[in-house]
Amino acid sequence: MPSSRSDTIDVVCQVFLNLKPEEDKILALGMGFGKYGVLAREYTDIWRGNIDPKDWKMRIDGVEGFKPYTTLWQELVYSNIYNAEILMFMKNNEIKYDVILLIDVLEHFSKQDGIELLLLMQEKCNKYFVVVTPINVMNQSAVNENNFERHISQWEQRELMEFGSIYTNDRAFVLLGEGKGSLKKELDILT
Repeated sequence: MPSSRSDTIDVVCQVFLNLKPEEDKILALGMGFGKYGVLAREYTDIWRGNIDPKDWKMRIDGVEGFKPYTTLWQELVYSNIYNAEILMFMKNNEIKYDVILLIDVLEHFSKQDGIELLLLMQEKCNKYFVVVTPINVMNQSAVNENNFERHISQWEQRELMEFGSIYTNDRAFVLLGEGKGSLKKELDILT
């Protein structure tokens, strides 16, 4: 489904608030309904008083592999929407982003493709990337005739720790990783 869990919204919003990006770029991979694009816009431009879209400074891009999930209202919030398969987009896109989000998406990739994606996120991220994935992945086949919705992999905390710091609640792992271009090494967003 084009939605994601609600119990990690606060952690992701803290990334937006603590990084205080002014004219940075944010990328939401597997944007689905667009919740995190809206939150990114709210906690960057709107919080800085840029209410009118013509005054928005933040570039917020979204990637969605299943075109029917992309609706007109998302075009109002996102700067660019790319209807593309995530891994191919990351391999072929040369744009560097300051924050990259992968929320409730990693479990839809094989371990091999997931590791490749995490490495690409690390490489193409100037500051931080955030990954949310369930602690216990339930069996799920295609939803809404979307094969990208199939759950393919179960991730362990030790595997994710290779890419950054881990926060957990009773349902999800939240990975905060630093991009290769990160200048600031100490930012304790997760506590």
